[in-house]
Amino acid sequence: MRKLAAIFVLACSLAGLCAPAAAKQTESVDPGFDFAKVRTVLLMEPTFTYNGFDVSGDDRFVKYPDSAAKVAAMFAARRQKLPYIRYVTLADVAARVRSDATLDCPADPREFSALVQREMPKYVDLVMYWEFRDFGWFHQYNQAYYTEETVYDKVRYHERRSDGTWVSGWMEVPRTVLVHHPACYSIYDSAQANFAFLDPRSWKYVWSFTDTRTRASYAFGKDYDHTGPESMMNRIFDDTVAKMPVYAHLAP
Repeated sequence: MRKLAAIFVLACSLAGLCAPAAAKQTESVDPGFDFAKVRTVLLMEPTFTYNGFDVSGDDRFVKYPDSAAKVAAMFAARRQKLPYIRYVTLADVAARVRSDATLDCPADPREFSALVQREMPKYVDLVMYWEFRDFGWFHQYNQAYYTEETVYDKVRYHERRSDGTWVSGWMEVPRTVLVHHPACYSIYDSAQANFAFLDPRSWKYVWSFTDTRTRASYAFGKDYDHTGPESMMNRIFDDTVAKMPVYAHLAP
């Protein structure tokens, strides 16, 4: 099945599946596609890439742990609240094709993949791709540096007044000092997701949605949320499901 999935993805890539990265949110909908008729969606395996940041020198990118399990759980939780669509896997569709007595299934994986692709419209109404980019933390290295800063020393003074009496007290005297700032990292939470629905009859996009989020992560503050990228990804899923036209066209 791994070979089948790889070949299938390769074939679909010819239809332009790789949506370009974009800032914030972008959405595209084919107004001619009837989403009201959609009942079964082939859910492909999510993919993860990590090349959106210019990581050089001492910079580094830290991947969010268990990313695949995290995004699968996020989507599954939202699917339960909207149980109007049946999601199937590529293995499910392949099994249906193999069990069709009217078909002569070839032994060659490439030929069988092509057969599954041709038979796809019998079993699914849409194919859903989801791609995740730079899910984790970007650590930007900051070199050590010096700054000149003014400090105030509290000193005791004595002075004689014009009438000949002595007075004393305290006063603040400014002076300039050289302050060393050690090297450190600026940390940024990052989460990006690209979703796409393809029509298995034409292998063209009928809906796509991209959401990109990055924010400064105050990793050493007492209120820091160590699940920063995950919390952003949860909001991405909220917006994605709310915009999915397969749900917008269905009534409970």
